[in-house]
Amino acid sequence: MKQRAFTLIELLVVIAIIAILAAILFPVFARARNRANMAKCLNNLKQLGVAFGMYTDDNRGQLPGAWADDRIPQNNWAGCMGPSRWTYIERGQLYPYTRNAGIYICPLSVNKKAVSITQAIPAGLTNRKYPLSYSMNSYLSSRKPDGEAIQNPSLMMLLIEEARDTETGGIGINDCVYMTDQNYTNDQPGIVHYDGTNILYLDGHARWKRALELRRDQDNREWMLPQVISR
Repeated sequence: MKQRAFTLIELLVVIAIIAILAAILFPVFARARNRANMAKCLNNLKQLGVAFGMYTDDNRGQLPGAWADDRIPQNNWAGCMGPSRWTYIERGQLYPYTRNAGIYICPLSVNKKAVSITQAIPAGLTNRKYPLSYSMNSYLSSRKPDGEAIQNPSLMMLLIEEARDTETGGIGINDCVYMTDQNYTNDQPGIVHYDGTNILYLDGHARWKRALELRRDQDNREWMLPQVISR
């Protein structure tokens, strides 16, 4: 019995159909992956928020430190060794409350170059293996929130993803602290997930916020520090 083979035209039609389906489905898969990454990052911040709460409860209402003290990683929340230097998550003040180094890094940051980390990189590692995506509000370092004149803890940012990775156009990989000033021109939240970013607030809740909302909050002075509000 003679077997019928595909003609060239039939083969080209099949290839064209596959190409059309791929063009339709690949963006769907990409959006689903991005959505999953955003959800994982948000869950990271929620878990870190719980750890901040437990640490504060165990330390008479005092938050952990935001940055290294004489390059001693045990003196800050994430085990940071200082500006441009490595971070040792397991030595940080929050780690006993998390026991999971994986929640300190956003999925989008994995294997991305931490451009600001240039010193004290452990042997066998590179700044593509930097284990931290999030930065703590410098103003809140070792403070007792209950004793501060904070107008609205639900609007005071505690952890953000910074936009300092020029290689990837805005993935938030920096050091463990972000500086704050009256005009908030330094260390802005990075627009990392779609047209917004994930933020952990001082009251312990975490949420995704659009860039437009963040600009509105800034314009309304809702980020202002207590000493600025009271003037």
